[in-house]
Amino acid sequence: MVERAFTLTVRKGCYEEYKRAHDELWPEVSDLLNKCNLHMIICYQEPILFLYQVAPSQEYFDRYDNSEINRRWNEYMAKLLETDEQGNIIRGKVEEAFTWGIFKEKNLLK
Repeated sequence: MVERAFTLTVRKGCYEEYKRAHDELWPEVSDLLNKCNLHMIICYQEPILFLYQVAPSQEYFDRYDNSEINRRWNEYMAKLLETDEQGNIIRGKVEEAFTWGIFKEKNLLK
């Protein structure tokens, strides 16, 4: 199992649309997440999103990340999230501060 975590910053006034987009996730995104066996939780503390994702291996993350569906989804999300000068969504680094229980046992985020 491979884990990754990062932050994203929601543009001012865009959280409601971000939330709606995920509540009404495109069927092709949902299908791809299932095919790649990706699991995630996204938490929100204005204006920051914290994402924690798990996949069976890095290959599954790569398959999802490099897909045409993900490219189109990120194009849409770039309107709602902070981006760099090239229009790429900025992923903030997350440093592990503390682990316990199953998280410590599996060395998550290492």
